[in-house]
Amino acid sequence: MSLPRPIYNNQLYLVTRRTSERRFFLTPTRKRTRQVEYCIAVAAARHGLRIHAVVVLSNHWHCVASDPNGAMPEFLRDTHSWVAKVVNAGIGRWESLWSSTQTSLVRANGDNNVLNRIVYALANPVAAGLVAHGHSWPGLRASWPQKRQQVPRPRLFRDSGPMPEHATLELVRPPGFEDIDDKLLTELLGSAVEQREQFHREVMKQQGRTFLGRRTIRKQSVFDTPAPGEPRRQMSPRVAEKNKWRRIEALQRLRDFLERYRRAYALFRAGFRDVVFPAGTYKLNRTAAVQCAPS
Repeated sequence: MSLPRPIYNNQLYLVTRRTSERRFFLTPTRKRTRQVEYCIAVAAARHGLRIHAVVVLSNHWHCVASDPNGAMPEFLRDTHSWVAKVVNAGIGRWESLWSSTQTSLVRANGDNNVLNRIVYALANPVAAGLVAHGHSWPGLRASWPQKRQQVPRPRLFRDSGPMPEHATLELVRPPGFEDIDDKLLTELLGSAVEQREQFHREVMKQQGRTFLGRRTIRKQSVFDTPAPGEPRRQMSPRVAEKNKWRRIEALQRLRDFLERYRRAYALFRAGFRDVVFPAGTYKLNRTAAVQCAPS
């Protein structure tokens, strides 16, 4: 059973979710890329998520998004459900598309942390040894201030259903950076991504490795997996904060939430229905209407 995690309004997250067995179910064909983009766009619009950057690789995806309304769980539920349906239908599968491991949600606050999360996501195709430059990635890789075109509804969804005929992935300026204008922020972001990608290119060169390239990536079987030796069962952080003391403070707040949640849950299971859960309690608040402390 995964640990409960607090969901607050106005948080910014780096989202990461992997496919089952890390298989290349999301291999970026043109059709699949449009389908996945449609699902993300509709879910974000429906639940009020503000997407700053999104990258979909062959066996996992990253998204940097602000969550004004504390609706991240609903956004993830719908995105993962819809993507699983359209991808499985396209490749003839019926089993789970996604890994059973809990989706990684890393909270990031402060200008540097927000910028680092976006740079990390955008440079990921290079860091993974797939393409030498992130803009060469053949799948979905987008961030503010890019403008996206409308993508059509996948044929899997019925015409008379609730899914719109077309959807556009809206990319929003990241929060913070109030002291610089859009042009300067765009240049700052582009420079940071290029530096990170250059670092990964130098590492690849030192290791004597070459990038797979677009053609090889698109020819991969969706049932293939990464080469043996890829790190597994690594730590899954919940807080992104380079400053030592702010990181300690954030982790202590998380520990306090877990302690208060466990005490309240024990009382709730014992039959005490007037117990107050800590602010940020999500699932029991939605499913059992438990009382929560104000945030």
